[in-house]
Order: sequence, then C-alpha cells, then structure tokens
Amino acid sequence: MLNLTIGKDLSVMLSRSKFATRFWESGWYRVTSGAGEEMPTECIHGGFRCGTAHPIWMNDTFPEAHQIKNVTACAADYNTDCCISSYDIQVKNCSGYYVYKLVPTTSCPQAYCFGTELPCPEGESSPTGFTPGCKYDPCLKINHNELDDWRRSVGNNNTLTSLCDSFLDTGWYRPISKAGQNMPTVCPVNGFTCGTTHPIWMNGTFPESGESHNVTACSVGLTNDCCVHQYDIQVKNCSKFLVYNLKPTKNCPESYCFVYLEYGSSRLFNFVLV
Repeated sequence: MLNLTIGKDLSVMLSRSKFATRFWESGWYRVTSGAGEEMPTECIHGGFRCGTAHPIWMNDTFPEAHQIKNVTACAADYNTDCCISSYDIQVKNCSGYYVYKLVPTTSCPQAYCFGTELPCPEGESSPTGFTPGCKYDPCLKINHNELDDWRRSVGNNNTLTSLCDSFLDTGWYRPISKAGQNMPTVCPVNGFTCGTTHPIWMNGTFPESGESHNVTACSVGLTNDCCVHQYDIQVKNCSKFLVYNLKPTKNCPESYCFVYLEYGSSRLFNFVLV
C-alpha cells in the first residue's frame, strides 16, 4: 500500500493547474492530507476542481468498518455529464481511515478527488494547516518583525546613546539578539540599563507553549519607581521562541528590555556583549 500525501491539488477546490493520474500504478493507496481523505460521493458539477479539468468522484457509499466494497468512480465533465469516464475501484474501511484500490485514468486531464478542506490563507494557521479553524498567527514569520539589538540587554548599562522606542510601530516583534528573547519579569531598579535611561520590563508571567498572555509592561523611574509608565502588551509562546505585541513608548528615552530568563524562575542571566 502506498501513502498518498497530497495537499490542495486533490482537495475539492478550483483548479489552477492540471493534475492527472493517468501514469499512476494500479494498487492500494491511503490518502494522508489535511484536506481530507474521503473521496466525494456526489457529482462535482462543472468540473475544474481537485486541481484538474475532470475531477473523479465515487458514485457509491462507503463500506462499514473492516469491509471492502467494489464501487464505480466517475470523471465529471465541465458541461453537464457527471460520468464521461468510469473506473472500477475498491475502497476499504480500516476503522479509522480508508484505503482505495485505484487504477490509472484512461485520459488526461483527470484526477481522483479527496477531501473538501483548503490550506490556511497566508499568515494564518490551524492544527492541520488546513481549514477549518484557520486563525491569524503572530508566530508565523510573515506576521512579526525581528528585533536584533544586543543593546537591549539588562546587562548593558551604557546609556551614552540612549535607545528610545517612541517611534516603534505597534505590532508583533520577535527578539533574536544573542542577549536573549525574554523580557525581564523583575524590575531593573533605578534604570540606566538596556541601553536607555528608563528600561521597560514585563510585570507578568510567560504563557505556556501555544498560549498568549495580556500583560503590563512598566517603564522604570530613577528613584525606585518601577512603573512610571504602563503599557498594555501581549506575549505569545511559539514553543521555540517568544513574540511580543508592542506599542510605541510615550516618552524618551524609554525602551523595551530583553534578556535570557530561565523559565520557571526569576533568575536573570545577563549578557554584556562587546
């Protein structure tokens, strides 16, 4: 049995390129695609679906668990004919998935159809990568900007050229500096660190993998005031990295801090890069 790993080309969607199965070998196939594994059991009127001009559907019902059924597969025309070509195939219910004994098509472009779902649009994701359940995902590279500036490290107390984030665009950011990707969760008392006069830390906790938290970011004052300004931000745990939904600061010089922070503790590991 061959695993047939397919994507949008064999799902029931509008064809953009022709996909033919004329050159397949006869044999048993298991469909493993997020688009779905079931061959449609109704005529695909008008053709031009499943990545081909003449999509093939199953003119019958599925068998019960552990049963094999002889069925007829039909190629639909782009006019009104639902069965311009027919093929004798078999389908088995393996109690959890189906396998199909397929034969090559007699002409092109014809292709077997499976599933009804579509890949998530660019910038969205789901557990399968297909519909349903596609949502905007800031973890995707297209949806966040990268912050690569070691001067944001808590270990950097050089403020001669103070950083300021008042011109930062609102949006999602991924810190990628060697200084670390974690916003400190303890107050850098008295400021003058992270390459700025008023460093910003996160007064909250990090989310678990795949989760997001709404948290408060605080700007540090010069006289033991750990929160002279507050910013409502978000942080998402993307399993292997973190992303932050940041806002521009109200004043200068204020900037967001990042450092390596051991998960499950408040212990800071400061990196001073020279």
